[in-house]
Amino acid sequence: MPAAELIVRTRLIPPRLPRGWMRRPRLDDLLAEAAERTICIVQASAGYGKSSELASFAVRGGWPTMWFSVGEGVADPLVFLLHLVYACRTVMPEVGTHTIALLESHEPGPARWAAALDALINDLVDALDDETLLILDDLHVVADVPAIRVLLEQLINHLPPRLHLVLATRHWPQLHNLLTLQARGELLAIREADLAFTPDETRALFAANYSWQLTPSEAAVLHQQTGGWPIALQLIGQGTRHGGGMPQQLHSPAGTGLGAEVNAGTDNPVEHVLGAAARELVFAYLAQDVFADQPPELQSFLLRSAVLTQLEPQVCDWVLHSDSSSTTLQALDQRGVFLTMLSPDRYRYHPLFHAFLRQQGRATLPDWAALHLRAADYYRQQGSGELVLEHLSATGDLSVVAAELERWAEQWLDTGRFTTLLAWTDRLPDTVLAEHPQLLVAR
Repeated sequence: MPAAELIVRTRLIPPRLPRGWMRRPRLDDLLAEAAERTICIVQASAGYGKSSELASFAVRGGWPTMWFSVGEGVADPLVFLLHLVYACRTVMPEVGTHTIALLESHEPGPARWAAALDALINDLVDALDDETLLILDDLHVVADVPAIRVLLEQLINHLPPRLHLVLATRHWPQLHNLLTLQARGELLAIREADLAFTPDETRALFAANYSWQLTPSEAAVLHQQTGGWPIALQLIGQGTRHGGGMPQQLHSPAGTGLGAEVNAGTDNPVEHVLGAAARELVFAYLAQDVFADQPPELQSFLLRSAVLTQLEPQVCDWVLHSDSSSTTLQALDQRGVFLTMLSPDRYRYHPLFHAFLRQQGRATLPDWAALHLRAADYYRQQGSGELVLEHLSATGDLSVVAAELERWAEQWLDTGRFTTLLAWTDRLPDTVLAEHPQLLVAR
């Protein structure tokens, strides 16, 4: 399979800034230091605006910037390296020819991956004329994959002059060379405390976006109860937009409100990141002040489309038996219902709102599993094996997952995607694998 066919080009484009985005000069100044350090790590839990802050800086920072949204689907070293090459080509189109030739040689393995990355590094040494940033967003999704971690350490150890690496992640990456860089003063760390809104920024946010003039005491309460957590402020602002003022349930005693839960810190997915009490609070707020405010047809679309991780009119039409998903997505975007436009006709729900919708969908929709099966059918036709398997896994029938994996095993072996195949076989229990000997051989 040609390398270009494995590339998802929207991974190489910074996400569009959400409506009402407020530029904060304090963070611009902090991020500008990234061009003076070898590596910058932006580490914070879900909802702290890591991607949006970096996307804003990529556009306005003044340095050539290469963007790679890592995320799900690039845990295979082959796919990871190919996207890295094409990310670099957005600024330096001439790099990566030898790297791609090595990756297409059908002799995959750690030695070949290391040689391919060395070839790319050599190309960058020759091509870089200016201080340039390489941003890897959502790194936490693949940071624990051993082969990816080795490649990242290799890249950092041999980072070309004038190239500065920026890693955005929910948890601190376990890379062996970070302590040395930190000791040398070559590492810049931007944490949740840096990304959190200050009381003054909170007042500016509410005045600019929600036409609500917070008093200093109200801003102090919001900051105390939310810890300046950006998504929580957005949720509250959504309510003030309709004239409701600050929700009374956020006026809890110091140390017991939303901020206490958030600042406890966790690296779990968004359903768990808040803790039980805060999750119930925020989900209740979403149900009352966002979801309930939508007309019934939009409520139905929200719940049923929540089986998908990314929303495009074609897949929504297929899964939902509809012919108007494009219009519906545009309507949701215009209503400001926590929908992020990734590119024209391509959206995703905000992670917290998506978690809320999935919780509601699983609890209330009798055809929840059937929706996942239809999504699997769609992605099977598109040749997206991993998405097929993810949706089948969501139904809970692991025997069906194993049977589907057998259909993709040969193709993945032929194209060198051994890591992807092994990762999926490792997710299946031995009792299921025993019924599928072909997968045992691949393992």
